[in-house]
Amino acid sequence: MIVKFFQHDIRQGLVKYIGRYILAVLIGAIACGMVDQAGKYFQQWYGQNLSIWEYGLNLFQGQSPFVFTKGSNNSFEVPMTWFMLYLCLMFCVGDYIRQDMHGFGMYMMVKSRKRSIWWCSKCVWCICVNLLYFACAWLGTLAYAWARYGEISFRDHITLANMIYGTDFIGVGASDLLVNLLVLPLMVGIIQSLLQMILTVQYSSSAGMVVVFMMLVVSSYYGSRYLPHGYAMITRFFSSDGADALSVRFGLLYLTIWIIALWVIGYIIVRKKDVFGRE
Repeated sequence: MIVKFFQHDIRQGLVKYIGRYILAVLIGAIACGMVDQAGKYFQQWYGQNLSIWEYGLNLFQGQSPFVFTKGSNNSFEVPMTWFMLYLCLMFCVGDYIRQDMHGFGMYMMVKSRKRSIWWCSKCVWCICVNLLYFACAWLGTLAYAWARYGEISFRDHITLANMIYGTDFIGVGASDLLVNLLVLPLMVGIIQSLLQMILTVQYSSSAGMVVVFMMLVVSSYYGSRYLPHGYAMITRFFSSDGADALSVRFGLLYLTIWIIALWVIGYIIVRKKDVFGRE
């Protein structure tokens, strides 16, 4: 039965809206163009091009938290590439879960008498949405590198990356870098999508989108180890004195707890929800 639920979700919630994922490809490619424009002088000086991983730093570099100190002259800019990446993910999740709950999904729930299967299928669908979305973002990066330079490089260019991004990323191990670029952003995306789905089921799709939007805004300005979105910004893992820096190990554990908790909370809400609208 769960296979039928999942097949339905893939057809109606993923394949049907596949065109939306072009946004992720465009964001990946545009972000690369922005890096090349900003670091054009350094690339010409050293005669090197950035690797795919170094381009990815721009996608998930983020921004250091704003310092709220009286009399401070610190300025702050919203990390637009990062912000748009997760904002478009919210659009890709969309209103599908509410439409399905009051459509064919309701028929399947009544027929199977298993709301748990319906919710588990939606959670697996959520993971697939995020996997496809971030794969498309990286596809945009690969396509840009191939179209512009005719090759795709995976080599490190430490001096060039230092000039463009700063000294924070020098000495970061390959394993930590891959976790920061591939694993943590995906986990944050899953958490965001699960929360959006739960709020959509309990309240409305607009409520889910508003809350997610506010989370993105707050996470852009504030730095805290308890804000999940901060773990999708590589800059937040570094600070001048190390006092406020995030931890990769703690992040993996913390985000895993978030995913499990949201999965359980969503099941409890779906189990008590009156899908026939008699509330």
